[in-house]
Amino acid sequence: MKSNKRTASRLNSQIGMLMLPFSVLLPTIGIHAEAANESIGRVGNTVELAEITVTARSLKEPQREVPFSISVFDSGTLEGSRIFQTEDLFRSAPNFNFTDSGIPEANLLNIRGVGSSSTFLSPSVVYYIDGVPVQARAFDTQFLDVAQIEILRGPQGTLFGQSAQAGAVHITTKAPVSESEVAINGSYGSYDAARLTTAVTGALSEDLTGRISVVYFERDGDIDNATFTAPGVFTSEEVIRERESLGVSGKLQYTPTSSTRLTLSGSIQTDDQNPTTGLLVNDDVFPINALNPIPENELDVYRASLRLEHDIGDIEFTSITGYEHYDLGLLADISDGFIASANTGFSASAFAFPNNIRNIDEDSTQLSQEFCFHGEYGNTSTWVGGLSGLHSDFESSTAVTSIALPSGTYTGEVERNNVAVFGETTYALTDDLRIIAGARVTWEESRLDGKWIGSGPPSVASFNESGAFDSVFATGRLGVSFDLNERLTTFATIARGEKPGGFPFFNQGAAFANPIDAFGEATTWSYEAGLKGSFADGKFSFAASIFYNDNSDEQFFIFNPLVGQFQVENANS
Repeated sequence: MKSNKRTASRLNSQIGMLMLPFSVLLPTIGIHAEAANESIGRVGNTVELAEITVTARSLKEPQREVPFSISVFDSGTLEGSRIFQTEDLFRSAPNFNFTDSGIPEANLLNIRGVGSSSTFLSPSVVYYIDGVPVQARAFDTQFLDVAQIEILRGPQGTLFGQSAQAGAVHITTKAPVSESEVAINGSYGSYDAARLTTAVTGALSEDLTGRISVVYFERDGDIDNATFTAPGVFTSEEVIRERESLGVSGKLQYTPTSSTRLTLSGSIQTDDQNPTTGLLVNDDVFPINALNPIPENELDVYRASLRLEHDIGDIEFTSITGYEHYDLGLLADISDGFIASANTGFSASAFAFPNNIRNIDEDSTQLSQEFCFHGEYGNTSTWVGGLSGLHSDFESSTAVTSIALPSGTYTGEVERNNVAVFGETTYALTDDLRIIAGARVTWEESRLDGKWIGSGPPSVASFNESGAFDSVFATGRLGVSFDLNERLTTFATIARGEKPGGFPFFNQGAAFANPIDAFGEATTWSYEAGLKGSFADGKFSFAASIFYNDNSDEQFFIFNPLVGQFQVENANS
């Protein structure tokens, strides 16, 4: 691909720095074949599905005992099913929906029909990687060295409080081990799609283990782009949806005592694409675009976390410090020539020159901290409690050059602060009957500073705006679960989810000196009952549930034809 050298140059020094602590592993490393499916065991001549352990409620427990619907994918299942990104994941998970807008940072998620209608708004489904929240416009990248993915359906505001109105996706990456291993995997397919993954792990000292992995993916485009040489005459080349991505992740795990463990994680990802947001169907030349310039989307994501786990007698303490920064650049033709031709009646070649260009530059930094305590009381009762905080600073510059829209540049900065206290308990009334109760109280503040510089009529020459929005809200869950026998559990829960209000980071009305309006909080009351378990001596497992969602003041991104602009409205659904 044409961008290979650019990506390799950009990451060369960064990969070298991540590799340095692990170089001592290489002389003594041995090749190790990983298991195809970690959840399958063999007892005598019988193959049995081992009970899956999850951390959906900040403690390890069997999936069957979690009092809400959850789908779990271990590393063997992910590899065997070729699940390498969210687009692959949603095909294998019921009620988990993914909307591909064509531009990765604008892709959307919803669970059971609850989700955001635009990435300008607060997300309803949040991603967490090793306990650290992921920014909504940076979630859709290749998965890196994943041990397990848990999709949690229904409001998860108690323990995953960052806008988990509809649910959460919890990704756990692989931990280092003391036994030296090397794992290498590769594939090749249509459109020269090539994927290569490598991982190295082993002991660096008596108390220190390390792991590093690399994921590389490239794919040629599968959609032609027309280059007009005369009215109605064009040549084409398969370039649209070309993609190249490279990711490097590393972990160092220090275990000075049997009761203390410290894990330092870091990753770097680049994702370069030539995306498209639309095609004209039922056309003689479908599928084809007529874009000038060809869109370029470049995303760089940097993540780091520090996790401290310490046993304090009967209480386990966990501290998770997270850092995430991303840089995004998008250069795109706003109007495809064939679609514009169908809308206006003019020839597609009339739109073949650069006349509707959007250029977006974003960078965003997010810092998060969580302190969590959990323990047991009685024989089987458990509790979890803690405090979390988050700060993010988002800056975006959107420059529009257009013959149809006001031309100019809007620069927006959105600063967000979030503090929450949370707790949940599972109280065992009997050996088989449990009551679940949890709550989270969140304070969030959002501030916007925006500036528009126009390039000429009909736009105003300049316009400044600012605003602030803060809210305090409560989320939580109340439920009951009952073991019908050692393999069957039934449950019923009521959960309240909420996502905060705030400001979109782009104001289309700024070109006419129209200030942006804040959108309000959105809430969901969710009611669910279900049955989980296995039968035939563990050869088959299943989960079934029925649910009802009641949404209030949902945030909608709508087009107002009276003013010819998009705006945000809250409405029940």
